[in-house]
Amino acid sequence: KWLSIAVPSGKSDLEDLQHSNEDHMKNPIDYSILNRVIPKKSEQVQMLNSFQKSVNEDYVYLIEMLKKGDHLKVAQMAHRIKGSSQMVGANELAKVCAFIEKKAESRNLVEARAAIHRMIEAKKQIEIFCNSLET
Repeated sequence: KWLSIAVPSGKSDLEDLQHSNEDHMKNPIDYSILNRVIPKKSEQVQMLNSFQKSVNEDYVYLIEMLKKGDHLKVAQMAHRIKGSSQMVGANELAKVCAFIEKKAESRNLVEARAAIHRMIEAKKQIEIFCNSLET
């Protein structure tokens, strides 16, 4: 039998990130994950609203550290947002933050900065989603 060999697509990491699954934009929260953490809907809404507020605060700091060129703090903040995103099932935001974290750890702040527009879009979709929830 022949082994399949992975052929590089020629795309950069950033291009792969930009072409991520559009389903995450339609429903930015994976309830199969959130339900395991918090099964009660009213508590989920509270958690998502708290998560959204926290992410917005952390985002401001992340941008500040990007402007200062502090790759260590960028990586730490991206890691923090990634972790909280994973806990609530915000998979697209977690994926973008993992990318930013990886690039910051390798001192590549140019690509980390280039991914910020994807982070903004993921945050926006979460905000729209949270605003549509009933308490």
